[in-house]
Amino acid sequence: MTGRDRVLLAAVGLFVAVVAAIAAVSYLGVIALPTAIRTGFAVAAAAIGLGVYLGTRGVDPEDPVGTPAVSSHRTAKLVVAGGALAIAATAWTGERLLPLLAFLPLGYLLVAEQIRRDGGVGPTLVSAATLFVVPVYTKYLTTGFYFGGTDTFAHVDGLNRLLSVGYGSALPHGYDYFPGFHFFVGAVSLFGDLAPYDAIVLTGIAVLAVLVPVAYLLVTRVFGDSRLGLAAAVGVTVFEYVAYHALYFFPQALAFVLVVVVGYAMVSLPGATTTRRFRRYVTYSVGMVFVLVSIHHLTYVLLLVPLAGVAVVSRAGASVAGRLDVPQLADLADVRVRLRWAFPAVFGAAVLVAYLVYSPSLILFGIAGFAYALTTGLVAVGDGVSAFFYGAVPIADSVARGLTWLVTPTGIYYSVLGGVLLAGLYECLSSLDRYARYAGVLVVSFVAVPLFFPLPVEVPQLERLVFTLTAFVLFPLGIGIARTLRTSQSHRRYAVVGLVLVATLGTTGAFTQLTADDIGAVYLEERDTQSEMTDGEYGAVVDTAAFLERHGRAPATSDYVTRRSVESATFPSPMNDGLRTEADGLSAPPGYLVVRSSWADHTVPVITGDGLLETRETWFSVSQNRLDSELADRNVVHATDETYVLYDDDGYEGVFDDRGGQS
Repeated sequence: MTGRDRVLLAAVGLFVAVVAAIAAVSYLGVIALPTAIRTGFAVAAAAIGLGVYLGTRGVDPEDPVGTPAVSSHRTAKLVVAGGALAIAATAWTGERLLPLLAFLPLGYLLVAEQIRRDGGVGPTLVSAATLFVVPVYTKYLTTGFYFGGTDTFAHVDGLNRLLSVGYGSALPHGYDYFPGFHFFVGAVSLFGDLAPYDAIVLTGIAVLAVLVPVAYLLVTRVFGDSRLGLAAAVGVTVFEYVAYHALYFFPQALAFVLVVVVGYAMVSLPGATTTRRFRRYVTYSVGMVFVLVSIHHLTYVLLLVPLAGVAVVSRAGASVAGRLDVPQLADLADVRVRLRWAFPAVFGAAVLVAYLVYSPSLILFGIAGFAYALTTGLVAVGDGVSAFFYGAVPIADSVARGLTWLVTPTGIYYSVLGGVLLAGLYECLSSLDRYARYAGVLVVSFVAVPLFFPLPVEVPQLERLVFTLTAFVLFPLGIGIARTLRTSQSHRRYAVVGLVLVATLGTTGAFTQLTADDIGAVYLEERDTQSEMTDGEYGAVVDTAAFLERHGRAPATSDYVTRRSVESATFPSPMNDGLRTEADGLSAPPGYLVVRSSWADHTVPVITGDGLLETRETWFSVSQNRLDSELADRNVVHATDETYVLYDDDGYEGVFDDRGGQS
């Protein structure tokens, strides 16, 4: 049996195994039937991966596929012009759905054809960068204040303080220890004459767009193949977490991009042909250490696990090659990491540890204290998050909703993404002589792939780890895209299928629930936590914050989102964390209670406590009738654009309670 036959057998076996596993867990009741149906994206992914492998077998990746029908430079001009028209149409209509649906499929088809026919590096990178910038910039145009996971409020607050006071110690939430992000974005705000929020978002779009050419440079440097580098550059544009963090821009996103840039400099060290160039790479990397340490902390801690995995796999592969005489791993045995190549990384780790020790109140003490409390039994892991419904009826899950989810952009995206990644896996397995040298990074990357898909368990802060792992999964995704587009001139029907798959992946990536959470028409209607405010809503928050400052004698409380938004408008914040959710309604201490009409359209988070050990998290949903009834019965002392301030010097008990069965 040849190597290709073994890969085909593995591909068919994987497809059968996925179908059997989903059927088994559904039949045994391990997961509910609607959830099992949603996992059908894995079946579709396995089928797509198998189909791509079958359609591209026997094609030499070095075989020419003909010259482009349209010159590469002209293609890039078409993509840029189409992107400009999409932005203009969005600005004119105030909606981005139709402009993007008109632009993205055609744009990705053109770029995929550029890669398939080796249409030139510069024009292809320009086209890919355009495909990344247009969807996120049009989202910026069509949302008033996008805050994602609410940290944007804290960063706006920090920039307001920094620009008004002028020194880093004014930064809140411990950012005075890591002020690099705010200094950088503050400079953009100051010299670009931009409001803090606009400076954060526009800087995020520009910084994350840099990943497109950097991914090309990194992958090309590692694999020595510019076509794989271009495929990885397009891969940047289809990762939903990259697009998400362009608008929800915060220190980790900036640090991540700079880490990838430094990673390129590090992998360039062994290939430096002159002492002068080697010293340039080292000097740059060492200089960036101090910049990176001042921006973030968690990024580098998260990177330790995959980097350690790369080292272990590489070492194990070298050992296997030496003991068992495995020819495919012979090159891996020759890979040696010299100390002078690793010096910037070792130096960076030392500086990071020293800096974390210098600022123990932020990081080390918190992590060590939490770990100690867990291991000694002083605290136990919570039972999860509680949710309460005040007159609101939760949407019941059903088989129909499970089937509907599969054909939403999110379901299609995961199906195609999984298929393309599997195509990359099959390419690696069928070309071991070519890819065995890179076993360390590829094995770690493929092991990390499942984290990029919906999981049956809730993992806190998983998006931070997944975002960091994007730098690794770019490698197999680039290989998968290149394999999907690898067809000979005599099999044009497969070429069309490959082009359509890549275009579908890129287009749906711009419309997943994570990236299009403000467009109700593209995903299932259900309540979710608010992640963006209109200009009117945020203006009402600012006005309410001013009222609370003027009447600050009594404490004021509200939900988590409102508290964070008020923080961005006032210093010091007049809010506290006294709001509670219980089965018999909300409760709050005497004073002011801020209520927003948006509560009736979203699930509302209530987070109390100040530290890792004391935090308690709940959600509630309230019906419009119950909200209106409560406002009519309470003492409303301030109202602006559907944001209300209530006052009660006896405290609040049973807000939104059953009230005689009223719904």
